[in-house]
Amino acid sequence: MDYSLVRFIGRHRDGYFSFSGSGFELSVQSLDKKSELTIVLDSHINEHDEQFINVYIDDVFYSKERLIEGINEIKLSIESSNKKICIIKVNEVYLSSLILKDIICGGIRVKSPQKSNKKCICFFGDSLTCGYGLDDFHGTGFTVKSEDFSKSFAYLTASQLDMDYYVVARSGISLALPIYQTKLFKDIYDTVDTLNKYDKVDKYDYAVINLGTNDSNALDLIPSAEKAFHLEMFKKEYISLVNKIISDNPNIKLLICYQKEHMNDEIVNKIFDIYNLVKNKYSNPIELVEFTPNTDGANFHPYYLTHIENSKKLIKAITKINK
Repeated sequence: MDYSLVRFIGRHRDGYFSFSGSGFELSVQSLDKKSELTIVLDSHINEHDEQFINVYIDDVFYSKERLIEGINEIKLSIESSNKKICIIKVNEVYLSSLILKDIICGGIRVKSPQKSNKKCICFFGDSLTCGYGLDDFHGTGFTVKSEDFSKSFAYLTASQLDMDYYVVARSGISLALPIYQTKLFKDIYDTVDTLNKYDKVDKYDYAVINLGTNDSNALDLIPSAEKAFHLEMFKKEYISLVNKIISDNPNIKLLICYQKEHMNDEIVNKIFDIYNLVKNKYSNPIELVEFTPNTDGANFHPYYLTHIENSKKLIKAITKINK
């Protein structure tokens, strides 16, 4: 199909997208009183039997759609002349991926997308960024229904500030101390789906780093005599990530987030050290943001109300960094 008529959101390649919040926008014009737009998606699912997407019309939530493995058709009735259609993945990268296969127009013309003039923000993170378990109050186990990126602090922040966004995040990922995944964050930094190489350099104005919780959990299992070495590795990988971000986007504004009550003191202190080192090395504006901890969601993850609170904290820090 002709992807020149599509404005993709987040990382993508040849109609394929996988990271949380990735998707696309279409600008359409209705030519008849009763017009129908059919969006054909090829859904690939891991571990579960479903995934979910959100549909927005003119930036207003329209529906949440359940997709199964294989070809799915989303049919939308378009009644007025000009509309913006947006579809985003609300489940994360390791659970699913999508390919936009076709757009079938019944009395509808798809217009060429306009170039966005919005500021752009990129979120680097783990399960908290993905919105893991936020819709399951005191849940004991994960389901794809309880994960919803559109309710995460990341999406709420970008939406409230009217920014475009990228997301590079995966549940269980660590910077230096693997515990839930064998890969480290540096292994997924330049991928389109944590596996396949991403051949572009994303351009954005703000970078939000929310990493370290999984490293902290791993550190708790390491003998005391070995902790100093692993803490230095954490520091090294964190600084390496910051260096890479600034190399790709020299005028970037940085926001470093942490959850004090969900991290041991050694990791938190290293994050403070990293903040000071980066602040002294670079002229880029940088802010520390302490997120509110919460374990009311599934598997001790934050409930969606805490994501709202943390989004407000992040927006406050971005407002401060802009002054």
